[in-house]
Amino acid sequence: MSKDNPSWTEIGFQMAKELLAELRKDLELTINNSKAANNSRVVAIGEQKLRKIDEILNWKGDEQ
Repeated sequence: MSKDNPSWTEIGFQMAKELLAELRKDLELTINNSKAANNSRVVAIGEQKLRKIDEILNWKGDEQ
């Protein structure tokens, strides 16, 4: 679809990407706080989740 008339799928994907970007910010804060508290387990889990979020946010799809 064109930029002037996006499909519901495109709108849904955009909303999901925006939500993931917000969640990424919260996760970064959690990681920084956990580093300050020397909680390496939480840091490792958080960094793993960040990588997954980044994969999704950078995904181009088969159509593009």
